[in-house]
Amino acid sequence: MARIIIPAVAIIFAGVLLLALPAGADEGEPLEPELAISFNMKDDDLTLSPQNKLPDEPETVKRVSAQYDEIFTIRRDSQPVNVGEWASDSVKYSREILIEEANIWWQEIDEGYGNDCEWVFYVKLNDETVQESSHDCGQRSDEEPYRSSYSLGTSLSLEENDVFSVQITYEGFEDVDIFYDNITYDTGYTVKSKPLSFYGGSGGGGSVAIEFTEAWPVDWNTNLKGDYVMLMGMEGYMSDNTQASVSAR
Repeated sequence: MARIIIPAVAIIFAGVLLLALPAGADEGEPLEPELAISFNMKDDDLTLSPQNKLPDEPETVKRVSAQYDEIFTIRRDSQPVNVGEWASDSVKYSREILIEEANIWWQEIDEGYGNDCEWVFYVKLNDETVQESSHDCGQRSDEEPYRSSYSLGTSLSLEENDVFSVQITYEGFEDVDIFYDNITYDTGYTVKSKPLSFYGGSGGGGSVAIEFTEAWPVDWNTNLKGDYVMLMGMEGYMSDNTQASVSAR
């Protein structure tokens, strides 16, 4: 369980939130809002995570080389190429998730060559494929990275310690670059779930503390530093993230 300490300027906001929270972890059911979050493909080429880098940290670029036969400069018989497989951390407690869509920032390399290409997404639960989705690459650009979204609609019931992953293959006639693991290039998957459980809160001494658990833990100090967490009072007052802190209990 984690605790976030919020400075006094956010007390109005926190007071409203506290009205909806149980008084403590042992009283009543937790507040579990349903959220659409991005599971980002990380630069270790292994991990899917809701965690973002800070805005000034660079993206990763992965070159995917197309495979095909070429006869007298004519390209034919393209073959699928494995892009990689990225997996979530094991979930800390049971959750229902809906993987709504895949989002890929990518750019074609061989300018001027007509590219009939396809992405295939293999959604897996504990290394077992549960859904395969094929999508034409659709709109693209050879001048700058372009964000394409592809519908998946995969529902999964996760038990404690379960892991979901997605393997990607690419089939086409041009090499492509994929851009990821950056706040701008948010390549990954839009997932609807209830990742946070709020258990209670208390106030005093010019601050409030809110207790919560995470299905997939992230670095809250980084999130505060990057202003990915914003706390607002009822009158529009914004808290100072440099005065907020997060600790494990």
